[in-house]
Parts: sequence; structure tokens; C-alpha cells
Amino acid sequence: MKLLRSVLLNNISIKIISLVLAILTWVYIAGQLYRADLAQKKEAPSIIKVSGKKLIVKRLPIYVNIEGEPVKGYKVALDKIVVSPSHSVVAGPPDVIKDISYITTKPIDISKVNSNIRKRIGLMNIKDCKIGYEDLVNITVPIVRERRR
Repeated sequence: MKLLRSVLLNNISIKIISLVLAILTWVYIAGQLYRADLAQKKEAPSIIKVSGKKLIVKRLPIYVNIEGEPVKGYKVALDKIVVSPSHSVVAGPPDVIKDISYITTKPIDISKVNSNIRKRIGLMNIKDCKIGYEDLVNITVPIVRERRR
């Protein structure tokens, strides 16, 4: 009993200070998480505005629209193209959406290029549809030297 009492009562001021610091830290972190959650909800764009029309929402992959050919002796490594984000949500009339299987970026000219291309580029518009990422997407198009046989 004496041992328990001495453990509990010794250094009581340090224990109280530790408890107060732990509570303050918890309050600070909870506040930061709450603010981040509010900011995220504010920044999320609305995809569909109520208009009385029937709309379908579809998640589609984003493909890079490449035009031209790189410098002689180089080629595009098609299997290593990176698009971020890789998918976007599209909302539109059923007769338009049902036939769409992907979204393309605006054209990227790779004529006379002999090194990787990194860009932020927009997506092509789809008539009568609203695209979730109207902003720019990040793309990387790797250009590699062709192997000689």
C-alpha cells in the first residue's frame, strides 16, 4: 500500500503537466483534422447541377492523345505512359454516355522530341457532358532510344 501511495503521489506536478500537455496536443490535432476536412469539402467540385434532365455518371480511364513522331532513332514507350489521375468521372445524357469508353487529353505534339515529356494538360470536352477533372492532369510520356538489331 505504501509503495502504491508513493508511486501515485511522488512527482505529482510532473504528472499533471504531462496530462495537460497530452490534452492540449489532442485538442490541437483534432482541430487541424477538422479544418482539413472542411477545406476538402469546400474544394470538392459539384459534378451535377440539378436541371431536371436525366443524367448518367460513369467513371472512365484517361488516355493520352499523342500526335507526331519523335526524332529518328527514338520511340514512345507506350507501356510506361503515366497519367495522374488515371480516371475521371463524366456525367451526361444516357444516349451520349453509353457509347463513351474513355476520355482523352488534349493533343500532345511529340515531333522532334528525344527525351521524356512531363506536362499538365487539359482533357478534351465531350458534348453535353460534365467532366469531373476539368482541371489539368499530369502526364509523363517516356521517349526512349530504339534498340538496333
